[in-house]
Amino acid sequence: MIQRTWAVLIAGFVLLLGLLLLSSDGIHHANDTASYLQSAANVAAGFPPVGVRTSSIGYAALIAASRALGLGLWGVMAIQTLLSVLAARALFSLGQRLHSDHAGFLAALFHLWNPDIVRWHGYILTDSIYTSLVVLVTWSLVRAWENRTLTAHLAAMALVGLAAFTRINGWLLVPIALYHCASVLQVSAAKKLLLVSVCLAACAGAGLLALDSAILISETSPLERLYNGEVLGKIGRWRIPMPAAPAGAGIAEAPMYIASHPLSCLRLAGTRLAVELWHVRPEYSALHNALIASFYPLMLLFSLWTMWRFRAEALVRLCAVIAGAHLLLVSMTFPDHDGRYLLFIFPLIGLLASAAIGSIARGVRPPMPGTRSP
Repeated sequence: MIQRTWAVLIAGFVLLLGLLLLSSDGIHHANDTASYLQSAANVAAGFPPVGVRTSSIGYAALIAASRALGLGLWGVMAIQTLLSVLAARALFSLGQRLHSDHAGFLAALFHLWNPDIVRWHGYILTDSIYTSLVVLVTWSLVRAWENRTLTAHLAAMALVGLAAFTRINGWLLVPIALYHCASVLQVSAAKKLLLVSVCLAACAGAGLLALDSAILISETSPLERLYNGEVLGKIGRWRIPMPAAPAGAGIAEAPMYIASHPLSCLRLAGTRLAVELWHVRPEYSALHNALIASFYPLMLLFSLWTMWRFRAEALVRLCAVIAGAHLLLVSMTFPDHDGRYLLFIFPLIGLLASAAIGSIARGVRPPMPGTRSP
């Protein structure tokens, strides 16, 4: 039965991916693709990546390796597709731990059969791989906490490092993973808090090193978007009124600006968060937006129910923290115009929602042994 269900899931996934590739004439290039390709050429030649792509050196190395093996960009797409299948298998395992086989299959289905996620496998961008890595990091951290072996912890941290050097958002996972692994240590809460503080400081420093200085001074920087009240990713697409910033305001003036106008800044952050979670976009067709409006809010409600019902579970808390960290970053910067940032955490939302659906369909089941938080 399990093998037959997996065969159906994979067949549907391959069919959906094939249809999307046929409708878009093969592999897609987007605005950032050229810099990834140039970074890959630089890495292959022994030079640094291009500009801000230093933070995606892992992806540049993948492109360079695929080219060196003669596989070209189709090899990159194949790796992205394979990682997505592995992520689905990890979601199934996590769904089993959280509720049941049925919940596991639902979590895998929400990942493999979601066109919004599948379409990114055909792009030469970091989004597909990073989405899969978020799932694999979550799965590896749960296994590390349960097994409590050095090998499991090292494997989990290796995946975290891969995520951090695939996309800069991956640095969000570093302090989360370190604290989660440290939770098995028999130390006081104060020492754990100190460890998290050190991790956050190290993460912030590494993230700043990965960012090109041009990001901090360009018109598209998070600071400029804050002062201008930018909501969506495309400049000028949607703004809300913000108090005037001092002339030439930069990083040094940002804390004082936020402290002086907390309500305006919170309204901007809240608007960005609502837009990201609503997920409807002007670029989408009316049918696409209608499907999103009828599906994503329901999934969010189901996931919130699971967060409340199984709030004592380490897996649920871990998913909530990872999702919350990514949403916090969106509220501080912007929701992208094509809605991809929500997709980084949607597999975890689908995992939590699957447990709620399973509970409603079969009755609330007690958590499996050994999954409670320390």
